[in-house]
Amino acid sequence: MAYIAHSSPTASHRAQIRTAVRITVTGTVQGVGFRPFVYRLANNNHISGRVANTAAGVKIHAAGNKTDLDAFIDQLKQAPPPLAEIDSFVVAAAEEPDDNVFRIVESSATEEKTVILPPDISLCDDCRRELFDPADRRYRYPLNNCTNCGPRYTIIRNLPYDRPQTAMSPFPLCPDCLAEYRDPQNRRFHAEATSCPNCGPALRLLDPQGAIIATKNPIAWLAEKINRGHIVAVQGLGGFHIICDATDDQAVAALRRRKNRPHKPFAVMVKNAAMAQAYGRFDEAGLTLLNSPRRPVVIVPERRRCSKAVSGGLDRIGLFLPYTPLHLLLFEYLEGPIVATSANISAEPIITDGKTLRARLGSVIDYCLEFEREIINGCDGQRGDHGGRPAAVVAPGTRLRSGGAQSAGGVKSIRPGGRRRHEEHHRDRPTGQSDSQPPCGQPAQSRRPGLFRAHHHHFFPALRLHPRTHRL
Repeated sequence: MAYIAHSSPTASHRAQIRTAVRITVTGTVQGVGFRPFVYRLANNNHISGRVANTAAGVKIHAAGNKTDLDAFIDQLKQAPPPLAEIDSFVVAAAEEPDDNVFRIVESSATEEKTVILPPDISLCDDCRRELFDPADRRYRYPLNNCTNCGPRYTIIRNLPYDRPQTAMSPFPLCPDCLAEYRDPQNRRFHAEATSCPNCGPALRLLDPQGAIIATKNPIAWLAEKINRGHIVAVQGLGGFHIICDATDDQAVAALRRRKNRPHKPFAVMVKNAAMAQAYGRFDEAGLTLLNSPRRPVVIVPERRRCSKAVSGGLDRIGLFLPYTPLHLLLFEYLEGPIVATSANISAEPIITDGKTLRARLGSVIDYCLEFEREIINGCDGQRGDHGGRPAAVVAPGTRLRSGGAQSAGGVKSIRPGGRRRHEEHHRDRPTGQSDSQPPCGQPAQSRRPGLFRAHHHHFFPALRLHPRTHRL
């Protein structure tokens, strides 16, 4: 068994009477920084042993004196990483480990696959700071991510969740990224999707025929086309968006005509919460949802009209924030909000590769911005034309509590991957997206039978407050 990292308890702690246990943790525990968390916790509590991802969850073999081991187990259960959700935590007595250090070991794929994968997570604050810091080596890198954010479900081929099992396997880490990946104190310790401009996927700007458009700054070039009324496609985490200026009547009308969507509302991406509040009426609950890590489409009463063609005659508008560094960089050059709708033919799944996009929707788009990382599992969000994002309906008086958004007025949040709450509000929600594509986080079983077997609805635990932290 290969060792990836190890730490050693002090001699005085090794000399005390020791106890050993095996711990099996299931739930959303892969792709959320759980092994690095266990490693650091073991080091802090003078624990020896090992931790590994397996197809059945995270398994820990731990030994230490009783006081340290009890503290280690309690901290594991009570304060897991922010993105983790523990379904079961089983502790059993065990023999003493072979050595006196704690190690992260290579994963095992020999057991039945019952792991719950997390959804893709919007860019975290740390990565966002790097994105706009001229002194950082990831400055303006459109695929920046770390253990706390970025792609998960959409890039995995198989379990356990390790880089060779993902769409990042063709991109070996450069020396700098590899040093971060191996450093237990770095937030990119075992961040399987990590990369940088020197070793990660590159952007490509193409016309509808697939010819590459050579330009020094493809993001700025494309934004200028959007500002001038063009309709473009941009690759997101789980598929392509079709994008146009949401304030341009002619551009939105052309998008409806080309995509054959005469009436159904479009979701609108805005640069930040301030722009969202300029176009929609938000209360505290709505802003909480808008800024949550899942970056849902929040459907609120309209304050200021985008193009009259955006909302299909409704007095509500669906707004959401950028959730990838690429979208954030695009807004550095855009003049206002944009329509961002899933790239698909009506009643078909979202398109996940550029070749298919140009073949199927070449007559819809004027230009396409894509990157080299493959989308393995398409992510179409909640059913409805939400640009591939989960959706929530929020009304004045809504208050958040564990289990979703609750409102005295009867308007409920919609939990992605699950059932819509309060069906009578169906008319308030943009519709028209494919019914054939599984919601984001659910497996496309016809393509990958047996890979994901259980807890499909947990793949996207968005819009649900954590029972301990009361955070989304």
